[in-house]
Amino acid sequence: MELFLFLLLTLKHAVCDLYLQSFLTINKRAYWGGWQHYVHHAIGTLAVLVWFCDPVIAIGLAVADGIAHWHIDWAKHRLLSWYETANGVGMESASRNNYWLVQALDQMLHFATYFILCLIVLGHS
Repeated sequence: MELFLFLLLTLKHAVCDLYLQSFLTINKRAYWGGWQHYVHHAIGTLAVLVWFCDPVIAIGLAVADGIAHWHIDWAKHRLLSWYETANGVGMESASRNNYWLVQALDQMLHFATYFILCLIVLGHS
């Protein structure tokens, strides 16, 4: 059950972070989907967790996931913006290896969030 829950949360992440977010992005400079993106994640997490724990706990954890996602993405955005301001060019253009390292760290933090959610759900089942 533990691995299945983690699998479902990572599949939810792929749908929300890649597919659904594509509808919120006109181009890299005109992203308007912040809060909608975090709500997608919270609703997706709720849809998964409601099958594994008490609905009240599922709602609380879904809100926590939305907030965690918001803060992780905000930190990534601030780091990339700082780099561009400091260097006059975006990290994606100037330092592709570092850009992809930042993207990897972002994803690792999201997956760590799902791991923590799984631990909490297992503690309540």
